[in-house]
Amino acid sequence: MLNDILGALGSKLDLGNLDLAGLAQQLGGQGLIGDVLGQLQQGGLAEVVQSWVSNGANLPVSLEQLQSALGPDMVNQLAGSLGIDPAQLGDVLPGVVDQLSQGGQLPQAIAEAAPNLLGQDGIGKLLGGLFR
Repeated sequence: MLNDILGALGSKLDLGNLDLAGLAQQLGGQGLIGDVLGQLQQGGLAEVVQSWVSNGANLPVSLEQLQSALGPDMVNQLAGSLGIDPAQLGDVLPGVVDQLSQGGQLPQAIAEAAPNLLGQDGIGKLLGGLFR
């Protein structure tokens, strides 16, 4: 089912043959999505990340913002694992997180992998405790 959602997302975003399922696997594996979202939040993009997780419109993120929050190495690693240009991550990441967070909540497995993200000062606080 997730692959179907991600395939539809790739079509909607007109990203051609981009492996969105690979991105979701890369981000979801070993808690990486929690790490990425936590780093983005700590990097000053808490409001942007909140928009991706919530039911509202997704705020955009630029390559420069991603590199500032995640570091160029992480951005290049994520892009390289997908065989895409790093500039495309700003188009893909909001949609993937949005699709993974249906109903304004991250799946339990991701939430458990991201305790710092969901803790006292994390997105849980920003969203009024939706994750608790």
